[in-house]
Amino acid sequence: MNGIHSYYCNQGRLPLMFPDRTIARTLFASSNIILFSLVSILGCFWIYRDYRAMTVTTERIRAEQVQAKKELIQTEVMWSINYIAYKRSQVEQRVRSDIQDHVYEAHTIASRIYDLGRDSLSEDQLKRIVVETLRPMRFNNGRGYYFATDLTGVEQLFADRPEMEQKNLLDITDTEERYVIRDMISIAQGKGEGFYEYAWTKPGEREKDFPKIAFVKLFEPFNWFIGTGEYLDDMKRDVQEEALSLISQIKFGNDGYIFVMNSDGVLLRHPDEKLIGENIRNLADPDGILVGQSLMDAGNRQGGDFVQYVWPKPSTGEQARKLSYAVAFPDWGWIIGTGVYLDDVERAIAAQLQEYHRSVVQRIVFILVLLVSFIVVSLVLTRFMSKRLQNDIDRFMSFFRKAATSYEKIDPDGFDFSEFKAIGGYANKLVEDFRTVKDELKSERDKAQSYLDTAGVMFLILDSEGLITLINPKGCELLGYEESELFGLSWFDTCIPASDRERVKEIFSGIVSGQIKPHEYAENAVVSRDGAEKIIAWHNVILRDPNGQITGVLSSGEDIT
Repeated sequence: MNGIHSYYCNQGRLPLMFPDRTIARTLFASSNIILFSLVSILGCFWIYRDYRAMTVTTERIRAEQVQAKKELIQTEVMWSINYIAYKRSQVEQRVRSDIQDHVYEAHTIASRIYDLGRDSLSEDQLKRIVVETLRPMRFNNGRGYYFATDLTGVEQLFADRPEMEQKNLLDITDTEERYVIRDMISIAQGKGEGFYEYAWTKPGEREKDFPKIAFVKLFEPFNWFIGTGEYLDDMKRDVQEEALSLISQIKFGNDGYIFVMNSDGVLLRHPDEKLIGENIRNLADPDGILVGQSLMDAGNRQGGDFVQYVWPKPSTGEQARKLSYAVAFPDWGWIIGTGVYLDDVERAIAAQLQEYHRSVVQRIVFILVLLVSFIVVSLVLTRFMSKRLQNDIDRFMSFFRKAATSYEKIDPDGFDFSEFKAIGGYANKLVEDFRTVKDELKSERDKAQSYLDTAGVMFLILDSEGLITLINPKGCELLGYEESELFGLSWFDTCIPASDRERVKEIFSGIVSGQIKPHEYAENAVVSRDGAEKIIAWHNVILRDPNGQITGVLSSGEDIT
């Protein structure tokens, strides 16, 4: 500081205390800047106030619209859920009613055949006619068939397994070890007719039994019982298809519809028929939202939940943000949902906010006109000042570019502003100090290098990996290498005898990892280029970075072989 002070005293003046012309004075003269700031603050306040009022109104209207839409889609989904629950409750009832009607029909046919032919045909002929009449009869989309068994357990008709006919099936059991034929005989002999639940084969799937409900009725002329059954899962599929068919017809608004997906994410019903049967679990919208997974997560929450995503509108095919509500129907593993497109909501909001926008725009236009007027005046006043400032800045830029490669100084009197003149003086002082420091550092570096080059002991620096980063001429002489040959090589793999290498490596690793406290003095063998081993007495110093982390080891070694 004394040197800098002396410099300016020698120039005949002290800067900053009595300035001739300052940037502060120039800026103060441009008072329109202050006016511009005041008008800007006031204008921003007006705009913010109106914008805030408009935002609050927008959010209130949006909340009201969204809530109304939420209630609408919740109502639609819950109606569908209630309808599906009703259809589910009908499954077993429909099975029982359906198979009972078909058995009554078969019993009527058999009775009619018997009545018409008992006077002219033998009993065996009548039995054969009844069997062959009932055998091809199918119902329930071709999966239903008839069977007939006499009261001794001999199968007379088995449309699904004709190879079982004329065999005694009294010992046949289902997968739950129930004697099916015996139980059916008991029903026929006891009540004359009745229902029976068991597990049985399914046409086309002989490797597995399926839950089934049968209805049997005694046919007294032959001491038979005639029956049929229905698989519960088949009837469930029929009922599910009926439910899906009705749901697909539900529409509300321009783009409202009900969609159904299963627990795997496969769409079962959707207005876009190309999507039916597609797995949308990992289908992402333009924002990266996994639509199917999000709907499944929402549906599986207690009471269902809402989710937003982007989806094409059926009416236009254009992508739009959608708010959907989904609920799970666990009994069938379904997710039922519907939604509304939020652009419709935004249009309703826009209509209500149009008046707000008009008033805000009028205020903003007034404020902008005022601001532009002050800006024009400010530009005229500041242009002259900016050119003068730029000239001084350009001189400094030129000076700094040259200072990177030379010690050239800058003339402080060439600046227009006194602040820059002062900075110029400080810069020249820094140049002088830098040159002095650089010369001193070079001298010290050369002196240190000469110590290393003339030292009578080996100097060695290893990094934390054990690689050679420095070795002096004495070390190269002891080992028989040039410095360029050793630089970057592993000290242990190159210069430590194989018999002692792993032990020394292990000690070094423990030291650099902080697990072993280093010894200031140690001895170990090294191997030179020609294979000769030498005993070196080492003095070691740990090297650390500014954070205290170990970065390597500095060692000085003396040959004591």
